[in-house]
Amino acid sequence: MYRQRQSSSGITLTIILGIVFGLGYLVYDHWRTAPPPPRQAAMAPTRQAVPTLAPEVAMSIPETPLEMTAGAMFFAPTAGIRTRIVQSYLNGQSWDVNDLGTNAGHLQGTAWVNGPGNVVLAGHAEIFSGEQGIFSTINDLKVGDPLIITQNGEQFLYNVVESRYVEPNDLTPFFPTDKPRLTLTTCSDYDFLQNSYQSRFVVIAELA
Repeated sequence: MYRQRQSSSGITLTIILGIVFGLGYLVYDHWRTAPPPPRQAAMAPTRQAVPTLAPEVAMSIPETPLEMTAGAMFFAPTAGIRTRIVQSYLNGQSWDVNDLGTNAGHLQGTAWVNGPGNVVLAGHAEIFSGEQGIFSTINDLKVGDPLIITQNGEQFLYNVVESRYVEPNDLTPFFPTDKPRLTLTTCSDYDFLQNSYQSRFVVIAELA
């Protein structure tokens, strides 16, 4: 009796296992032969290298203004100076004038011709090649001599009121002013032994 029941149970178990294995094989075969999922979404390259601002935030950021000296020229007729004005940016605690060449550099942070205040232009007395710089002759300027800045068809005329030598670290000629002023500056009194300039020459002019 026990052996007969055991034999029936074995047959039943065999049938069940056969069904299970059959279903398993059908699932495996379906998975193996099914087409791979589309890879476009996974493989599509991303162009977003940086976070994107929300539209309302992006609209609130002002555009970078054009360089204020764009198209500006400087003239000192009595000193034989005619040159382009470029921007000289602050570099740490000073202004970077290494790449001025034969241009006059407007010192960042000083005023510009479209408003009141002290417009400061710097130029080399001597360039690296040993030739005279664009401001090598500003010590020839006399009181009353004209200085002219032009930009976008406008002309701003200044007249020299003062010129003097100052210490290299004296920044008072660059201080803001209430009235429109133009200040020119260049290095002076080169010392060959110390390989440095011992003073600066400044020319101060007021708007005519």
